[in-house]
Amino acid sequence: HTLTVKLQHGTRISGTLVDTVGHPAASIPVRLLPSDWQKSQPAADFSQLLSPDAQQHNAADFATTDAAGRFSFPPQSGPVFLLAQSDAGYLFAPIKPDAPPASLTLAPWGQIAGTLHQGSRPAAANTWVTARAEASDMPTFQGAGKTDLQGRFRIPRLIAGNATVSGPGAPSERVEVVPGKVAEVSLGGAGRTIVGTLANLPAPSTTAEPAEPVLETIVPFPTVTLPPDFLTATAADREAFYDAWRISPEGAAFL
Repeated sequence: HTLTVKLQHGTRISGTLVDTVGHPAASIPVRLLPSDWQKSQPAADFSQLLSPDAQQHNAADFATTDAAGRFSFPPQSGPVFLLAQSDAGYLFAPIKPDAPPASLTLAPWGQIAGTLHQGSRPAAANTWVTARAEASDMPTFQGAGKTDLQGRFRIPRLIAGNATVSGPGAPSERVEVVPGKVAEVSLGGAGRTIVGTLANLPAPSTTAEPAEPVLETIVPFPTVTLPPDFLTATAADREAFYDAWRISPEGAAFL
């Protein structure tokens, strides 16, 4: 048998990565994704694609920028995507090997800030609020932040697009995330939750009006204890956790 091998011409992909103010983005892992990456990873998460585990198992798809922000990949024969993130911002860019850009700029992170109410009260401090941001033709991005004593929270790192913001004891809300901007949202607070105990009533009198029931406020709103891997869990796993909490004895009594 004769094996015929046809070699394809490829072009090396190289360039310079700069941050949001034009400074070199040094020591940043850059990942190369094929143009059809969604077929093999339809539910891919931005941070998971760049995680240390991904770098270990897909080393050939990564290049790390040098002190001047330069990076380089072996020759490619078709369109690809480049993916990167840092404290300053993120990158998701389509690249044509026959016309690679000389410089790529990180987009600034978008943020979400707001207040989580459970019933009519602010949520307890250290309650997790999560956001799942989506944009067309991009991996999703998971972000999270904790409430303070007033129920205020901030999620500091999200890609641009539409985000679903969720917190325990409140309906989810949709928010548009804009690079470099802070989107405000209010979760919950659309009703009044009454927690109390019905006291024993005196025997009815034939000469007096029946006594009114007495409500005694008891327990404060609970703080949901999250599993240690909550921040790195997938959106489906987070929703499953919240669903399980809602039907647990604590969640059912609270909601």
